[in-house]
Amino acid sequence: MTWSLDESLPTAKDRVRVLVGDTDATDPLISDEGIAVFLSGGALEQTSERLAAAEVATAIAAKFARRPLGMRAGGTEVNWGVMVNRYTDLAKQLREADAASESMDGLFDWAEMVIEPFGARERLDAELLRSGL
Repeated sequence: MTWSLDESLPTAKDRVRVLVGDTDATDPLISDEGIAVFLSGGALEQTSERLAAAEVATAIAAKFARRPLGMRAGGTEVNWGVMVNRYTDLAKQLREADAASESMDGLFDWAEMVIEPFGARERLDAELLRSGL
């Protein structure tokens, strides 16, 4: 299993890795192959990078969920339950952000819906202005 990150973000894998915060090579959370499962061509392919990142965050949460809720060693305490909650919340936020960006696609069509026949010309004028013609 490999872990890599190109900070210029040329690939979907790099962008997904940044979205889930897996940017520390000394403390990797998921392998490149683990991310690839959720990207184009992967067995669990998602329709967007945000949704792929949401699934990766869910996978990371599942990884932490296998551990005991908390652990103490010497003066250090680790709470794995908090990590599960953080990555579960991150997955939810990524899904909501993806849904919000999808709903923005038809925003202008609804905002300029023509009710009166004389308004059709106004709508056409607005569309032409947006397109730069």
